[in-house]
Amino acid sequence: MTALSTAGFTAYIERKYIKPQDILTAILKASPILGLIPKDQTMGDYVDIPINNTAPAGVSPAYSTAVAGQTPGVYNKFTVQPVKLYAYGKVANDLIRSADAKKDKTLVLKPLNNEMERLKQALTLQLCANAMGNHGFALGQVLATPGGTDYHLDLKDPSDHYKFYNGMQICAALTDGTSGALLDADHCTLSKVSRNSVVSSVVTSRLTTATGYWTTVITGLVADAYLFAKGGFGAGAYGIESWNPYTAPTGGESFTVAAVDRSVDEAALAGWRILGTGMPIEEAINYAMGVCSVGGSMPKILLANPMDLANILNAYRGTAMPNTVYAQGEGAIAKIGYSSIKVQTMLGPLDVISDRFQKKGYIRLVDPDSFVLLSSGELVRFLEVDEKGGFFRLTPAGEDSSEFTLVAQWQMGCNAPGNNAVIKIA
Repeated sequence: MTALSTAGFTAYIERKYIKPQDILTAILKASPILGLIPKDQTMGDYVDIPINNTAPAGVSPAYSTAVAGQTPGVYNKFTVQPVKLYAYGKVANDLIRSADAKKDKTLVLKPLNNEMERLKQALTLQLCANAMGNHGFALGQVLATPGGTDYHLDLKDPSDHYKFYNGMQICAALTDGTSGALLDADHCTLSKVSRNSVVSSVVTSRLTTATGYWTTVITGLVADAYLFAKGGFGAGAYGIESWNPYTAPTGGESFTVAAVDRSVDEAALAGWRILGTGMPIEEAINYAMGVCSVGGSMPKILLANPMDLANILNAYRGTAMPNTVYAQGEGAIAKIGYSSIKVQTMLGPLDVISDRFQKKGYIRLVDPDSFVLLSSGELVRFLEVDEKGGFFRLTPAGEDSSEFTLVAQWQMGCNAPGNNAVIKIA
């Protein structure tokens, strides 16, 4: 164990086999929104984001009126704090001892890599889902109240299935996590995830548990209840849905740590909501572009769920052109490309990108430069456990293994919510 816990072995693993930068690259490849927006790795305990929604007074054809009416502009200060997401893994010490005895460190690398891949996939899934969601961190909703002897429940939106996996611990609430509380402190552990399967001639995604009947373990679980990973209720970052919600803010809202009431100027402080149902999708996009331009913005990107993208492709058949949009960043990040189709709108070209984390039935017009990905150093890194930079340590007494932890300390900010719009198309 001595050899493995040294900074030298840690450096060897990071240099030769496991690189936090590779994990970051995987996350950005899976999430267009995180890749396309600017990055700031200098986040401290909090960040203040001022947003102006009232121009300074003191403008008039009459000089005396301008002087008399002068007042400063009004800014709303949004304050955000970093949130954390941990990924924990461990390796059996007999592998480590064998590697040390044979002077062959590669013996431990394969099982370690398998464990890292598992953690990378889970971490990527939750970070990307949060980036397109809101700070409540809900992963899906219940379609119908499970029966008293049901080990399974169906998701209200079958396309949410990718957010769940076997072994995941699930809690529930009647709210989306931005308010309220969990129904029950207990949780169900998933033993099976049926993805887009046909049940009684209806396409559904079904979650099955082996830890007890759903409504027995989670008291009060009913249709439309929200589902969360254990520990995730209300613990998310301010994703794109937080800054540009599907429903307009109402009076008395308390948004971010600064408790801003965005209902005083819904569009400027919470983006636009466009009703595009009942019209061809290309007309809905043009209309939304027009609304945004009147407000002084020019979205550059349209994000659509893959299941909605087909309708957009059909609408622009024969005129759409393939394109690639690249992530904002340096080095390997700048080489990450997202396949898009460039379509012509009333205000010029628009890149349409598929994003499975976008809610089905809605599409988003996005100005990437209005957002920022905030982090304290690298977005994902190993949690160091000693002053030499090592990231392995023995697990608690009674278990012959060594543990390691990945941590993402991050947040999303937006300095111009009004540059963005969400369009309901179904």
